[in-house]
Amino acid sequence: MQVPLVIQAEELSTFQRNNELLIIDICQPTNWRQFHLADAQHIDPVEIINHSPYSPGELPPLRQLEEVLGRCGYNPEKHIVVYDDEGGGWAARLVWILLCLGHHKVSYLNGGLYAWYKDKHPLTKIITPHKATQTTFQQVDTSPFTVTLDEMQVAIDDENISIWDARSAEEYKGLMSGARRSGHIPGAFNLDWQNCIDRENNLRLCNPDIIKQRLLDAGWKEGQQIYTYCQSHHRSALSWFVTRWLKIPVKAYAGGWAQWGNQTETLITTDS
Repeated sequence: MQVPLVIQAEELSTFQRNNELLIIDICQPTNWRQFHLADAQHIDPVEIINHSPYSPGELPPLRQLEEVLGRCGYNPEKHIVVYDDEGGGWAARLVWILLCLGHHKVSYLNGGLYAWYKDKHPLTKIITPHKATQTTFQQVDTSPFTVTLDEMQVAIDDENISIWDARSAEEYKGLMSGARRSGHIPGAFNLDWQNCIDRENNLRLCNPDIIKQRLLDAGWKEGQQIYTYCQSHHRSALSWFVTRWLKIPVKAYAGGWAQWGNQTETLITTDS
């Protein structure tokens, strides 16, 4: 059975909880300890980043992922529902990781912990660890979901590709930077990832039609594939996720500005 990429709180509340469902909480640890969905297993956001200083957004080592997911009771046959406490950035990154690992039965709980709470669904402080599983991932192919530095350099001159910079306007304009060099990839348009989150609707994703129009207004053209990036593939995980949700061809430049802005020969501009 094909599972939805986005699941609503009301839908999840009616699911029959069984061994085929694994709920993963990727909230900040303080929030996890205070409240979480019943039977959810917790992953700290720092556990799903690559700890290399110039490529924190890239896929973490497989051994790291095997340990983290195995602790949660991972099984390749399970339907995994992921949620966070910020509107989808960390949850989307975990979805990206799972797809890279070949696990396609995964959904994002729209609005995460906040929407679940605001909709008056039950939360608990009780932690119920799952039995850990021996989890092994073979060498994975991230190319269906991710582009490399070299591919991004080629994409600059490709009219069939539109580059989405999901960082803030200040970062895009080169007024601030998390790398040695500031600015943005030439030809990229800027749409802050926050424009995908509806803060008046309990941190749920904005209506797909609204997101699509914002992409068009920002510089994307119908028919173009999107390559998206931010600093370290946290914010761009959400921009990648919503683009996939809109059924627009998309890949993430997981190296992000942490990689691009620390190179000496990559092209950079501050022009709009």
